[in-house]
Amino acid sequence: MYMSSASKLFVFASVSLATTVVHAGSTLKDLESTLGSYKSLESNFSQTTIGTDANVLQTLTGVIKMQKPGQLRWAAEDPFPQLIVSDGKTIWQYDEDLEQVVIQDYQKQIETLNFLQLLEKPTLISAQFVLVPDANDKATVTNTENGNSYRLAAADPASPIKKVSFTFSGDTLTSASFTDSLKQVTHIAFTNMTLNKPIDKTEFKFEIPDGVDVIHQQ
Repeated sequence: MYMSSASKLFVFASVSLATTVVHAGSTLKDLESTLGSYKSLESNFSQTTIGTDANVLQTLTGVIKMQKPGQLRWAAEDPFPQLIVSDGKTIWQYDEDLEQVVIQDYQKQIETLNFLQLLEKPTLISAQFVLVPDANDKATVTNTENGNSYRLAAADPASPIKKVSFTFSGDTLTSASFTDSLKQVTHIAFTNMTLNKPIDKTEFKFEIPDGVDVIHQQ
């Protein structure tokens, strides 16, 4: 799937953290249950991609709207506008600067949208990831007074995504982080998130602007 680095979808706090040893399977099921309770979400996001030399490769800010099954509106606003829209059947990726729209089949391409795939089908988490063990080789989840943080590693060494982390305030996702096979890390911070409020389906429709190049990758 063609996709610019802008569309690769994705805390250290100075507080005392308590770590609780738990059964890995049950912990992953808890994580899946929390994400599975998300029928829809709307949130501002700030996304940063960091290279292996710790240099910032890219920063993005924007708004994400998602509604199951398969509906997505991901709008990057700064530093340049880019839009990804899905109605559950078709994905449109509009790059305003390039005056280009890429059209793809949702079912064929969802596997490449790693973060969105896990939100859409959270049961994939326990199938594809394991909890990162602590120094005593025990599966752990970090608990703060506000919520939980999960650190996961890919079960398959060939996976393009090597590590994933999720941080919650209560049941609300506040950040996610992904490490890819190139050891680049993408952090996504979410603010002003609204959960399970119905979103008008017109948000997940896209009309191709006049005069742009259209690339079909279905």
